[in-house]
Amino acid sequence: MIHAVLPAAARGTFLEAYGPVDETGELARFRAAYHSVWVALYAHDLGDEPLLAEGLGALRRIAAAA
Repeated sequence: MIHAVLPAAARGTFLEAYGPVDETGELARFRAAYHSVWVALYAHDLGDEPLLAEGLGALRRIAAAA
């Protein structure tokens, strides 16, 4: 979930400390996007503005990594 939580500029530092990541890193990025879309949709349905902002913020951070 580093793609949803960390800004793009911080990911390199995290991965240096964490170590090498294989192709599961791309799967993790997809999972973060999938989860964030559902969080945003759920928040929209509930009218939960703070949760919606978090879901959309996560999607922006994921897209910035592309």
